[in-house]
Formats: sequence, C-alpha cells, structure tokens
Amino acid sequence: MRATQPGVIPLAHLSYAAVEAMDYETSGKLALIRTNDQLVAEVRILDMEYWKEVEAPEPAESAIALIFPDTHDLSDPELLKITRALHKLKGEGGFSWDVIISHGGVRFRIYSNHGWLDEPESDAMTNDRLDTLIEAFDGPRPEGSGPMFSLDDAEEADDQWRLALQEELEGTPPTATPATGSLQMGSIRDTIIVWAVGKPGADNIEVGQAFVPPSYPPDRTRIDAALTLLAKRVGEPDGVHALACAAYLAWWCGYSRLATHLYFRAKSTRVKSRLADLVWTALQQGIVPPWWKSEDEEEDRPPRE
Repeated sequence: MRATQPGVIPLAHLSYAAVEAMDYETSGKLALIRTNDQLVAEVRILDMEYWKEVEAPEPAESAIALIFPDTHDLSDPELLKITRALHKLKGEGGFSWDVIISHGGVRFRIYSNHGWLDEPESDAMTNDRLDTLIEAFDGPRPEGSGPMFSLDDAEEADDQWRLALQEELEGTPPTATPATGSLQMGSIRDTIIVWAVGKPGADNIEVGQAFVPPSYPPDRTRIDAALTLLAKRVGEPDGVHALACAAYLAWWCGYSRLATHLYFRAKSTRVKSRLADLVWTALQQGIVPPWWKSEDEEEDRPPRE
C-alpha cells in the first residue's frame, strides 16, 4: 500500500482496508488495524459492544482503532465514552496508537488529549454537508432485487422522474412518484444523470442519442435535487442503482469522499452495479470529470460547498 509520506499510510487507505474486512457492513463496528513497514499487517473486526476486550498493542507497534459508529450523532455520549476509554490505552508503552471515528468510512474525527480533531476537508464538500448526506443515504439493505421493471413502462417512468426532479428543484409539492424498480433500467438512470449535470435546454437525452458529457460546471442545485430524490430510494428493490447514480453525481462534482461512501453503500447491498464499479475505478485512478480543466490551463475546480 503506497503512502503519501514516508512511514504514513493515509487514513482513507486504512479505512478502506477495514471496510473490505467488514464486507462493507460497517455500522456499529470497531476495526483494530496493525501496520508494519507502510503496509496493513492485520485487521481485526469487533462489534462495538465488545470494545472492552480491546488491548493495547505491543511496544513499538503502530496501530489504530477505527470506530464505525451506529449513530450519526458524532457527539453521542456513549460514543465519546468508548473513544476516551480506547484512547487511554495509549499509555506510555512507546507505541503509536490512535483512536479515530470513521463516519461512513470516509469522514474522520481523531481523538487526542486536547479533544476532537477533524481531518481537513480534502474535497469540495464541507464536513457538515458530508455528515448530512451520509445520514440521508443510510437505510436497510433491500430484500431481494424485486420484480424486473417492464420495458413497456419505461416512457411513463422517464416522465415521472423528470417531473419529480423538476418539482424537487423548484421546491413545489411533489405530485410525481417514480415507479418502484424503474432504476433497474439503464435509460432511466441516464435520464437522471443527464438532467442533473445539464442545464435548461440541455438536460434531456433522446432515444438512440449518445450522451456527450458537458464541458461546463454542474449546477449544484440540480445535483442536490437529484441526490435528495435518490436518497429516498435506499432500501427499495432498485436501491443499489440509486446509490450508484448518486455516486456518479458526487464524483462529477468533485465530492470524492461522498462518492466513495456511496460506493461502499452500493457494495453493501450485495447487488452488482457496473456504474458503481466504474465510479470506484475513476476514483482509484484519479480520473476527473471532463469539465475540469487541465492543470496547465486556468484552474477550474469545484468551489467549496
């Protein structure tokens, strides 16, 4: 595992190792990670209720306790109690031992003798906004994939989604309820993505027409409207596709931490999603949306939300 500094493994890498070890079911888990020579040497997973069984690492070891809380209230008294107790294990043994909350696997709060330290915001999204969206996309894993959506209903579902998106954008009372299971269709997912990254007059894709990614920055209000609607589908039979669409939109806006979290959530459904895998590949390989200008041109990066 490559480190950004000699002897230092990025928290995101450690957290991902833990998330994989948990098979993407992170809520209420505690990951004890031992590192060696800039590599993850061991990952031990416990339910948080067994936190009292945690022992301090051996002297000269480098270790970390990553807490994946089952609450979205990061100031929850019980969470603080556990964090403080684990922190006390640091002692004077000559080892490195950190206790860190990993909210959603992507949002880190480090506990120290001086209290909480939030890891700096590494992308265009504020920590507070990220916390809100992690909570919004929380939900149960769908029971089965549900009945296949009928191709005969595609045109009606397309209209339902476009109307619902527009109503969410305008803040008007909702009249459209997109059909259950409709996100199983790639054309419906395309409709949502094109609408969200587009602008009036360029937010639709005709049947048989190829999608040409726009070269202009996204309208954040459109993105927010789409994310709000997609969050409501979590737990539905097509919930994995809602998470994948949302992950793509997060990547498009430069919200890499949110995109990573939504990829984790998509994987936790146990339903395959090619779109989610494509987003993850883009994140891992540093691929950016086409509207970002190259470094030798005038900087054009997402503004802080």
